[in-house]
Amino acid sequence: PTESTAYTVVAEDDNGCQDEAQVTISILTAPIAGFEVEYLPSCDGITGFFDNNTEGGTSYTWDFGDGTTSEEEDPVHVFPVGPGAVVTLITFNGNGCSDTTTVDSSSVIYSNDDFDLEIGNVFTPNNDGLNDCFRPAFDGVFSDCYELQVFNRWGALIFESIGQGHCWDGRNKAGRLMEEGTYYYIVDINGINQTGFVELLY
Repeated sequence: PTESTAYTVVAEDDNGCQDEAQVTISILTAPIAGFEVEYLPSCDGITGFFDNNTEGGTSYTWDFGDGTTSEEEDPVHVFPVGPGAVVTLITFNGNGCSDTTTVDSSSVIYSNDDFDLEIGNVFTPNNDGLNDCFRPAFDGVFSDCYELQVFNRWGALIFESIGQGHCWDGRNKAGRLMEEGTYYYIVDINGINQTGFVELLY
């Protein structure tokens, strides 16, 4: 049968005596394993963000192909740069049934020094909610290896930030708003430097 079904079994001996019993055949459904992954460059390598879209699963075992595993539903894992990994997901349900799926990215070469970086050249810290803070925009996970330095026209360091979430709001280290003008910046992302000028306007 294609679904759980109860049957009545009747037995009769040579003397015409009968007996019957109920027999239930249970059809156990298996989960359907599936996932998607997004790889982003990061400080220590390539970070994989796994989105588990398994149907009917209750527990999961991930094999990242590098000797490490996880039982999280949607894990995040850092891989070394170079050829991509062969990642396997085994999922189980409450019936003890399982399913396995594998994504092979070994033909792709990943690097953490290839990312898109966008830096504006004007910002207006006037508290109107629009372009109030100077912050480079880039893809990747670089919070722990990102630094922004801003200098005035005389080469004095007036702002320094470590961490991707921070930006320059036009104030110096003492908290005083700087005057309008052109400022020099250095952005360091995982040892990769980019320099330029930004115009502060009110």
